[in-house]
Amino acid sequence: MTFLFPAIAVFTTLALSGCVTKSKANAEARAAYVAGQKDAYAAIAATQRSGIKVIGPVQHADVPWVGRPDSRTGDCHGYLHRPG
Repeated sequence: MTFLFPAIAVFTTLALSGCVTKSKANAEARAAYVAGQKDAYAAIAATQRSGIKVIGPVQHADVPWVGRPDSRTGDCHGYLHRPG
């Protein structure tokens, strides 16, 4: 009887401790890695510029990038000094 109580206590502790299989541990580790990678890419994307910086005497130095050549870019930023 004295051996039965500690054996039941150890069995109960092991049953309630939540043993994890190797595949489940690998899946959780992979999910944590992907989540961290996603957060890192989001942080990098938040710090990157989404436009072009025009250097010189212009009214608007930051011009949004539209991803295609635009013949109106000279009018977008409005030069302050025009020779003539």
